[in-house]
Amino acid sequence: MLGSKVFDRVCRARWDFRKSAAIIRSMTKLERILKDLVHEYSADGQNKALLLTGSVARGDASPLSDVDLIAVRDDAPGFTERTIDGILIEIKAASLEAFRQKMSADAMNVYQFLDATALFDRDECLRTLKAHATDILARYEPPRAAILKWLTSADQKMRAATEAERTDAAAFLLATNTWELLTGLYAINRRPVPPSTNALRLLPTLPKLPEGFREEWNELLLAPMQERIKAWQSLCQYVVIELQRS
Repeated sequence: MLGSKVFDRVCRARWDFRKSAAIIRSMTKLERILKDLVHEYSADGQNKALLLTGSVARGDASPLSDVDLIAVRDDAPGFTERTIDGILIEIKAASLEAFRQKMSADAMNVYQFLDATALFDRDECLRTLKAHATDILARYEPPRAAILKWLTSADQKMRAATEAERTDAAAFLLATNTWELLTGLYAINRRPVPPSTNALRLLPTLPKLPEGFREEWNELLLAPMQERIKAWQSLCQYVVIELQRS
């Protein structure tokens, strides 16, 4: 049976429900959907746990967010997408050991388990997975040399483009290398870059960032192109210097 703590966490999201009837309707519908899914998955003895993760588990979802679930089971690994009452449900299924191996192979996968909460859990699977994720983070060493090589090359190309007044080329380089810059910012903090928008959400929490980072990052994302290019170059050079020191 689905415990009330899950819905308490959902209801402690950062929205003001009194001002958003759409969100109230959305969360009431989500509660019903999750209860139905728990009933369905717990009825199958192969399922050891059903975990809620992503923005809904963290409490920062919007009414249009999808729902991310992890099914820990002994067989039939795979990925399922279902749309229920207009809400996209994404379910990853694998064995406990398979999920552990995925984290070990790519540290980016730890975040989904650190964010997760259990909808049902027969064998303390979430506790095991969170412990493994925490251990991977504690021992994580980023591929500094590869990131340094990439960013050094990108910075040189950006300088050449700006000196030649090729704004189009500089804009293309900015668009295609900002994710690697983000990876570098996490690397100098000995953290794997999280997936998708989670990387943006966690970025300001990193302890090692340049002075005035928030303003410079906003310029990179939102300013006119020339200011965006300058902000990218400044942040790139900061990351390159920090990688060289480490």
